[in-house]
Amino acid sequence: MIVRGNVMKRNQGSQTSQGNSTTGIGMQVTKRRSTFSKLYEAYGANLLSASAIIISLYTLYDSNNTQIYLAAVDSLKTEYSLYQQQVALQHDNPLLTYLFTSISEDYFNTRAKIRDAISKFSTKELITLSLQERAVVNSIYTAYEGTFYQWQVASQADEKQTLTNLFEEHLSYFRTALCNSRLVWYWSNSDAPFRLTLGTDAVSYYERKIKGSCAVAPDPTGPFGDQ
Repeated sequence: MIVRGNVMKRNQGSQTSQGNSTTGIGMQVTKRRSTFSKLYEAYGANLLSASAIIISLYTLYDSNNTQIYLAAVDSLKTEYSLYQQQVALQHDNPLLTYLFTSISEDYFNTRAKIRDAISKFSTKELITLSLQERAVVNSIYTAYEGTFYQWQVASQADEKQTLTNLFEEHLSYFRTALCNSRLVWYWSNSDAPFRLTLGTDAVSYYERKIKGSCAVAPDPTGPFGDQ
């Protein structure tokens, strides 16, 4: 009986201890909830406003980056379509390949071969070829103008200079490609010079960056001379 009484007392003491512990935890949770509620009531609206502002700023930033990316993709598509047109022109007009030769010696060698190839052409065929030549020259200068204005717009809006550097490389291609004796003649010495057909800024860039460093002599006849 004495043993059972001691056991019962111990069990009661244990239950009382557990009860006190549970009550203590419950009070702590209640206090924490109360503290959180007070903090939320005091600062909740401000925190929500700040969160909304942060989310709005991130959304604006992400949207701006997306717009820049899409503009870059469109610019690249436009630019490379110009190059594809140039390749197609050269492929489809083998008798006009001298227009795509920028080294002076190669230009005159190519012109001599084409002059020999068309030596038996009729007057009508020669006129047709000369009209085709002017059309191809127009396409070349139009491709240059398009690349120039892509570069100009990118240099004003491209903060990271990624597109600007790319278009600068493309312009460097034209600084070499346009230094062609026949193209130089078409630029300013023909009856209808192409410098009068392009935009002012594109013409100014050509005069400063291309014409000034191009030492070839204009060719007024191309392969059509001495026919």
